[in-house]
Amino acid sequence: MIRLPSPVSALSLLIIVLERLLALDHALSARLTIRQAGLLRAILQVIAHTGDGLVWIAVGIGLWLIGLPEPALREEIIVFALNGIVAALKFAFRRRRPTGQRGTLYFELDAHSFPSGHAARMSALAVTFGTSSPAIAIGMGMWAALVSLARVALGIHYFSDVTAGAVLGIGVGAIIAAVI
Repeated sequence: MIRLPSPVSALSLLIIVLERLLALDHALSARLTIRQAGLLRAILQVIAHTGDGLVWIAVGIGLWLIGLPEPALREEIIVFALNGIVAALKFAFRRRRPTGQRGTLYFELDAHSFPSGHAARMSALAVTFGTSSPAIAIGMGMWAALVSLARVALGIHYFSDVTAGAVLGIGVGAIIAAVI
């Protein structure tokens, strides 16, 4: 006869596994973080900001003004839909950002890190803009990865934050690409 674990022992095992995964996430994120000031950190800050929502609102307005209403509409839906979804998830999880340099805009306006809105936004944009050509899909996908890794390297997010954000963004991007 097969003996099933008790609910208490199964829950204990799950907690142990989650604690180990979080420890690995913290260790990987710490190894990827660049703390010293310099040219590399400055470049990473520029890359990280290319995923800002305000940047993409401006891009959407620009696309609309030059006569590309469909891509502009997709892009604006992504920005606003993901802002709401990410805000709700951050409120639910309330995961604190990695310890590190404080006083930056990220820490003052949004103390929670899970999931990464920047990773979600850039991944969704890669999916939707990528429907127009494989080259755009590859380019935007690489850009999304760079933005995500820059945010980990700057100590703004843990690796799991950007991974979850990317998965969320790919899902939302696929839905938007299928509908619009």
